Amino acid sequence: MNLDQLLVFKTIADKGTLRAAAEILGRTQPAISAALKQLESHLTFELFSRETYRPTLTPRGQRMLESTRAVLESAQYWQEVADDLRGGCEPELVISIDSATPLELVIPKIKMATDLFPSLRLDLRFGVVTQGTDDLLAGRAHLAIAPILVPHEEIEHRPLMRRRLVPCLHRKLVGESGEISTAELRKVPNIVVGSGNPSSPIGVPGLRDGRKIYVSNHAVKEQMIALGLGWGRVPEDTLNHSQDLVPIRLRDLPPVDLEIALAWKRGAALGPAARSVRDTLI
Repeated sequence: MNLDQLLVFKTIADKGTLRAAAEILGRTQPAISAALKQLESHLTFELFSRETYRPTLTPRGQRMLESTRAVLESAQYWQEVADDLRGGCEPELVISIDSATPLELVIPKIKMATDLFPSLRLDLRFGVVTQGTDDLLAGRAHLAIAPILVPHEEIEHRPLMRRRLVPCLHRKLVGESGEISTAELRKVPNIVVGSGNPSSPIGVPGLRDGRKIYVSNHAVKEQMIALGLGWGRVPEDTLNHSQDLVPIRLRDLPPVDLEIALAWKRGAALGPAARSVRDTLI
């Protein structure tokens, strides 16, 4: 048994006659008939009934057709992967994404750019603060989508978007006036996104003193603020769409414009998939 025999079997089933299968595959009808007989001999049962003019699938043939389609699709995918790798596509692409990034804007574009490479193993890793650039410098990622809080001579980047982060808290934590003083705010935990690197700068000013709760990503921070468990900065669009969150209007806590960039290590040899993602996002 071989893939060619399976292809002959599938084509006969799809086209209805040996003659039509021969025309599609560019072969003679006797060659098609011989390939089918060889396959049936290997299986030791008939795939088609010969009782009618047009070959009709036997019950066993119908079941084998389902498996045949799956095998041929897998073989086609295998060939596409081989062609991809032969053409120089990298086996794996690792992208480090800061959790402040609006995923609905970048993930569809990443998918569109990488759908061209069926062999690619795409690894999306999520971090905070300077983890994206840390991953690039350590060779743990090929690309990073993150705020560049501290420029580095080994990192090249292109701005993608700006997000305005507005300090806010749940309505139940403020008085009837809807305002809160600095002294009162110090009693409320500040929900802060931390970094795995202890030397990484936070880059977003907060109160000099007061309670703090560190969390692993921005989604958790926003959820805790929405539950009234503390205060912190959230994207302006999140604040505008919430009926429970109110902005904090204090001179020491202005809104912060966070620039999110696409970054890669300067001089790195990016593969075709990485270049496709870079060009699509930029």
